[in-house]
Amino acid sequence: MDKNNWIKSPWTICPAIVVFSLFLLMGYDYSEGNPILTKTGEIIIFIWDVLFAFLNLNIKMWWIIAAFGIFIFILYLIIHFKEKDRNRKIKDI
Repeated sequence: MDKNNWIKSPWTICPAIVVFSLFLLMGYDYSEGNPILTKTGEIIIFIWDVLFAFLNLNIKMWWIIAAFGIFIFILYLIIHFKEKDRNRKIKDI
């Protein structure tokens, strides 16, 4: 990686955003008079609870098959119309 472009790298931007948001949360907690990182703990607990609620859903198998079928159908439509548009452009040239 070039020394001049390391700031624009996604490997630098993502951790920088996380650290910046952590500092903002720490500032929010400090301004509210709460112990620092209280809001961060609440967010992590909320994400954990949402993850477990999603994993505990009683999903029927036909829902998964139907969703997969709709996804495949949408991909087919996208590919079909792109090819049709590409063929039309070639004929115009």
